[in-house]
Amino acid sequence: MNDPIEQSRTPIGTVTHADVEAMVRFFDPQKGFGFVQVSDGSPDAFLPASVLDLRQDDLQAGDVIFCSIAVGAKAPEVVAVHYVDRNPYGKAAGYTPGLPGGSGGAQVRRTEDSQRRWVRPAR
Repeated sequence: MNDPIEQSRTPIGTVTHADVEAMVRFFDPQKGFGFVQVSDGSPDAFLPASVLDLRQDDLQAGDVIFCSIAVGAKAPEVVAVHYVDRNPYGKAAGYTPGLPGGSGGAQVRRTEDSQRRWVRPAR
């Protein structure tokens, strides 16, 4: 659905990406909005602060989010943020798109060489 003409025919509010990875390009909580770059090459999407909860309102450029994107009035718009990855090393290893619980119980643990590693606790 990368075709702008096809997207203009889609009703506003229709979800086009149910669970997609995107990188925050800009976010200003005082202004109440930002923009994200979608990983699949779709156009950048508008990120309103109203879709964030209190723990997520300190997004910074470079943070990776997993979100749902819908057709907006002027451009694609983020309608839900499922998970925020503040891991500076890239994609969250413990997140499985489409499953409830966000990171799936993954935790960050330091190893002997003091590097971060995502691990799953024993069940």
